[in-house]
Amino acid sequence: MAVAALQAADEYFKESKKACEAFNAAPPLSRNPPLWGTMKYLSEKIPKDASSKVRIKRDLYSHEKIMEIAPTLPNFALALKPEKFQRPPVDPSWNMEHMNKGSNQLRNDKI
Repeated sequence: MAVAALQAADEYFKESKKACEAFNAAPPLSRNPPLWGTMKYLSEKIPKDASSKVRIKRDLYSHEKIMEIAPTLPNFALALKPEKFQRPPVDPSWNMEHMNKGSNQLRNDKI
């Protein structure tokens, strides 16, 4: 009885595999619903706008209209004159004697 059940299951498996392959090979039966309303309007308008913008930009940037040489700029007189720079006074902590003592102390610390 077990052998008969196993053979029946094997037959069902083969049939289901054939049905699955036939289903996957068949073209789809469902299709997209027709566009209407806003989606119909947008699906027509977007390609038209895109093609018109491409045409406009192609006209604007055609090779005939682009200048090969940049125009020369006129000479402008300088309106501002720089002031003479004055350095701020040196802080007493930057005195050379203090710096030499500090560097000698660092050298002594390393040794």
